[in-house]
Amino acid sequence: MALKHKSPTAFVVRSRPDPSRTAPPDKREVHGSAAVSVGCREVASRSRRELLAIAVARGCWHYATMWPDIAPDERSTLAHEVLGCALLRGPTDVDTFQSIRCGAMVLSDLNNSPESIAMAADELGVARRVAHIARLGRIHDERPDFWRCILDTLPATAPSEQEFLPGLSRLVLETLVLGRGRPPERTWLRTDYRR
Repeated sequence: MALKHKSPTAFVVRSRPDPSRTAPPDKREVHGSAAVSVGCREVASRSRRELLAIAVARGCWHYATMWPDIAPDERSTLAHEVLGCALLRGPTDVDTFQSIRCGAMVLSDLNNSPESIAMAADELGVARRVAHIARLGRIHDERPDFWRCILDTLPATAPSEQEFLPGLSRLVLETLVLGRGRPPERTWLRTDYRR
């Protein structure tokens, strides 16, 4: 961070811009697509357990108690969008269902690039599962614009496996009803991972 002197008694903190976010769109896109391609190749050699350790370190606090024996891995440079998509892979079983919930939290991070999510989803074969999460987010999250962008960038997908994939109640944190006639408050679960 750089400090900028404004007056004898006041300083304004200015953060250095992230070059991948401030570069012209064509350069940012090349950087993003390269990171996605490298990341997709990298996840092929990683176990689900390793991916969950990275996700927990990056803010999947809500699900960390499901895997108490997994130590958070803070060293990975895997693209966040690739991590989220990688956690959506697997057969229709309980372990995959739990992993998808964690992956949805990673994908929900507002710092993610919709284009990178779409590229990773297509490359890892989970576009239908991403679309399911994005459709729920577009309807129920307080940031429908974020989810609309993701849906607009995904390849055309077949209907999702709705009977298996998590529903809304698994993707939000809901408070108890606090009074008569007041609905519960919902908060969409997301990480806040800054590269």
